Amino acid sequence: MCNPPRDYGPSQSGMVRKEKTPYFQRYWTWADVARAVTVTMVHFLCFLAPFNYKWEALRFGLILVAVTNLLITFSYHRNLAHRSFKLPKWLEYPIAYAAVFALQGDPLDWVSIHRFHHQFTDSDRDPHSPKEGFLFSHVMWIFDTLYIKYKCGGRNNVMDLKQQWFYRFLRKTIGFHVLMFWTALYLYGGLPYLTCGGGVGGVLGYHVTWLVNSACHIWGSRSWKTKDTSRNVWWLSIFTMGESWHNNHHAFESSARQGLEWWQIDITWYLIRLFEVLGLATDVKDDGSSQSDMVRKEKRPYFQRYWTSADIARALTVTTVHFWCLLAPFNYKWEALRFGLILAAVTNLLITFSYHRNLSHVSFKLPKWLEYPFAYAAVFALQGDPLDWCGGRNNVMDLKKQWFYRFLRKTIGLQVLMYWTVLYLYGGLPYLTCGGGVGGVLGYHVTWLVASVGHTWGTRPWKTNDTSQNVWWLSLVTMGDSWHNNHHAFEWSARQGLEWWQIDITWYLIRLFEVLGLATDVKFPSESQKQKLALAR
Repeated sequence: MCNPPRDYGPSQSGMVRKEKTPYFQRYWTWADVARAVTVTMVHFLCFLAPFNYKWEALRFGLILVAVTNLLITFSYHRNLAHRSFKLPKWLEYPIAYAAVFALQGDPLDWVSIHRFHHQFTDSDRDPHSPKEGFLFSHVMWIFDTLYIKYKCGGRNNVMDLKQQWFYRFLRKTIGFHVLMFWTALYLYGGLPYLTCGGGVGGVLGYHVTWLVNSACHIWGSRSWKTKDTSRNVWWLSIFTMGESWHNNHHAFESSARQGLEWWQIDITWYLIRLFEVLGLATDVKDDGSSQSDMVRKEKRPYFQRYWTSADIARALTVTTVHFWCLLAPFNYKWEALRFGLILAAVTNLLITFSYHRNLSHVSFKLPKWLEYPFAYAAVFALQGDPLDWCGGRNNVMDLKKQWFYRFLRKTIGLQVLMYWTVLYLYGGLPYLTCGGGVGGVLGYHVTWLVASVGHTWGTRPWKTNDTSQNVWWLSLVTMGDSWHNNHHAFEWSARQGLEWWQIDITWYLIRLFEVLGLATDVKFPSESQKQKLALAR
């Protein structure tokens, strides 16, 4: 067997550089090719659908995707993978066979991978780990069987199914059934049924199912304290037949019911319950009693909680800025908007330069006659004073000892009011709304995106002990702070865009100050330091 396409290993510092492997140049097994051909063909047929459109064919495709997706969740997932209920064989086998036409593989393969996912969720051995990025967990893992085999092993976790002739038969003849499915569609309704029905329906079925692997580990709410990133995504529940109550599922994976609350739509559960009432489904597990040690995540009443004076002050500031922005279209002037855009860019740069890299991480030093003015100017990004921004105030004793930062802490409200007053006196409502409002809102959300998107989407060149990601498309507007995985790997570094092509405007400014002799003790990882964290193949 050839080397696996991705691998991890130990390092002296605990930080591991992920090996960058050419995905499409790796060795492709016959299973990889077969899956790629099937998925590509379905998307190709979908692409041809507008040229062969018939309403009845499209309607058929939508019904087909709903039925096959329901069969996948009912049979492959809850019946076979988790044994959350039992069916008589004369019913189990036909339903499992019908689920084959969702074109997601045979039961042995599907169930094995899913059981490994639950066994190794969010670890390096997870077949579709969200740590590998959205695209990988959504689809790319499907075409890399060597990766799955290397990480998880063979299909030794589905011996209960391997012992049954029917599932061995489906495993050996899966390609024939796919071809038969496409042939039947063509013979029944020609190209419209093949493209609108099989193509559009197939693409919808694929992506709805894949969203459970990707979106349900990124967005949504967490009702239960599981040891993974699973989430409940309510807006997906109808399309996924109830599978998007994913945090519920990971909390009680043996339960046939995933929509645990009465209002949580779970179409698959309704079908299971019907079969139970008819006496066709037995041993139905629906209360999670087998995992009674699972702790329910406390739902804190956010708006009903106790609000400190600091909470109220921040809420008022943020609300006011958004209110100014809302009024901007009614007080529009191009020069005022241009001023707001420049203001947002400058204040964001000051936040990253001063608050973040200079004061929080001390990644470089400035003389006080320069450090203080930069810190003061950064106040007008309206993100609070330096003491508050840099930490919980018990870890900023170096700043607390300095009169200037104590002064800013005590007078921050005055500074904000003075800022808004100056804007109004300088240019009236247009400068207050278009400048301070639009510029302020842009500045807020660009900064906040680093905290949200920077832990959700992107790439992970470094194996840090968190969910930080590098988000290249944010790098320009965040002044380089969106190389977040780099930053978490070397948080003391003044340079976050570690590669020459990684745009890091804040670093360019720091480097300029260093060349001018104004910035000293500038820290950034050397090649030897990065090499120590690198992993050889």
